Amino acid sequence: FRGDRRIGNDEKFSKKVVLVDENEMTAVLMGFPNLKGLSRETPSVYVSVLLNQYAACHYIDVAQEFGIPGDVCPMPEAEAGVSIDDDYPVQYAIGNVDFLGYEIEVDERVLIPRFETELLVDKLLEYMKKYSFEESKILDVCTGSGCIAIAIKKNRPMDKVIAIDKSEMALQCAKENCIKHGVDIEFILKDVLEENLFDDKLDVLISNPPYVRLDEKVSSNTRYEPQMALYPGEDETIFYKKIISSAKAIMKNKSILAFEIGSSQGDEVVKLAKESFPKAKVNLEKDYAGRDRFVFIFNNCE
Repeated sequence: FRGDRRIGNDEKFSKKVVLVDENEMTAVLMGFPNLKGLSRETPSVYVSVLLNQYAACHYIDVAQEFGIPGDVCPMPEAEAGVSIDDDYPVQYAIGNVDFLGYEIEVDERVLIPRFETELLVDKLLEYMKKYSFEESKILDVCTGSGCIAIAIKKNRPMDKVIAIDKSEMALQCAKENCIKHGVDIEFILKDVLEENLFDDKLDVLISNPPYVRLDEKVSSNTRYEPQMALYPGEDETIFYKKIISSAKAIMKNKSILAFEIGSSQGDEVVKLAKESFPKAKVNLEKDYAGRDRFVFIFNNCE
């Protein structure tokens, strides 16, 4: 901005975006190769997108800060060379999202990682440390962008991490992210509802499967995301039923299973866990908003 002035307090923002002409509100876009069709100097809509993503600011806030009249700095989408709906996910527009400190590339092939899923992984890593899991074999079911598998592998490079998904396009995105972060992960194309879950014994299984109810109210921008990654169908717990029942035969004596769930599904998933693992410790845990969001199954960990 002007000299050393900054709006927002996110260091990533100040490094990525610099307003170079406050009259036209153009921006030098540094490090955003996925903004297809844009020149390095791009006015209007993407300035707003980037401000929202990296500094929790809005285009109008910046204009007001600099005293720029609205008719001097309009936001015509045509100037940006692309068309963006008002609720188009900013993560898709930018092409990436931060996940536990790792930049994960995302587009309409994959679900956008949420804060809740970061917390799921963070909790699992803490539990593996607490219960002294050393070199482990870990299966990520319904991997999507690969964010879970990559975050685990970056934190625990000694572990063998396998990730499966039914979508070829999602797996391609996950592989691209894997290459980007220089990690070795085995990816398998598989429909877990129709095929055998896995053959080898596992130390850890983690999954954020589709769990949104068909009648559940969701943000309108989810329409841009792959619907099969959100909605399991009429039976909202079908993935938990299949994964948990199949896991009985493949989990080692000492093992952990970790699931992200819908906020109304806790009792049902806990029941499924106790039916398949009657001697295990089962935790129903909450997300940042205080809603039931995770189920952990601990086999012989104490």
